[in-house]
Amino acid sequence: MSLVALFGWGSSVSAQTTKNVANNTEDVVVKPQDTELAPEECLYEPRFTRVDAHAGINLSDYSSDYLSTGMKPGFNVGIGFDFPFKRHYSINPELNFSMVGAKVDFTDKVKGSENLCYMEIPVYSKWEFGNGRVKPFVAFAPTLGVGIIGNRNYDGTVLYKDPHNKNNVEDKKVPLFAPNQDVEFEEAVYKKLDFGFKFKVGVTTVLGFMAYAGYQLGIVDLARDDFYKTYGKGVYGSDETIGVTNKNIFVSVGYCW
Repeated sequence: MSLVALFGWGSSVSAQTTKNVANNTEDVVVKPQDTELAPEECLYEPRFTRVDAHAGINLSDYSSDYLSTGMKPGFNVGIGFDFPFKRHYSINPELNFSMVGAKVDFTDKVKGSENLCYMEIPVYSKWEFGNGRVKPFVAFAPTLGVGIIGNRNYDGTVLYKDPHNKNNVEDKKVPLFAPNQDVEFEEAVYKKLDFGFKFKVGVTTVLGFMAYAGYQLGIVDLARDDFYKTYGKGVYGSDETIGVTNKNIFVSVGYCW
């Protein structure tokens, strides 16, 4: 093939030289430039912004000064966004509704369970690896939670002394993020804002399905001093503030597009 012909096709084709061992010559293979490359010819698969929906289960507990605590099941559901910056790295913020809490022995005689529901915003730094049909990933995030619903359910009867009327008031369900109108609590038991860190590992498939597991550790002491100073002596035997922080194991599945 002449050089003139090659240069004449230069705007629409590309040339590739191969060795012909039998004739000890070089053959020129002409390949149109607009031909789509096969996957194995690509350096890496392009990544695009993605949206996902996910849901799963929580197994949560407290790090606290309560007599003892135990894990309690909950759930999580939310949406996420994946913004790629490099071949393997992306920013992955999420908006989740998550129920956590714990089973609690407040004293030898006072036991119950607590449910804390948060609107949660983790912002993950995410690393995704491989170009196969299943791609593993790891991600780490600071996370902010805003308490929406919280309640405490006692296993038995608990009597509070109302500071206004000096009467004992029985109640088995105590709101944790808002004043309890039934027994005229003036202060919430726990702070509404929580902050901590989350870590997760999982896989994403080329079909869009994903699955992951992770761990969450809160670093904010949720307990409010005013509540324990007012009611702690009668219920827990002490008016000293009790430290409470969240911790949670979560497993979720989802779909991204």
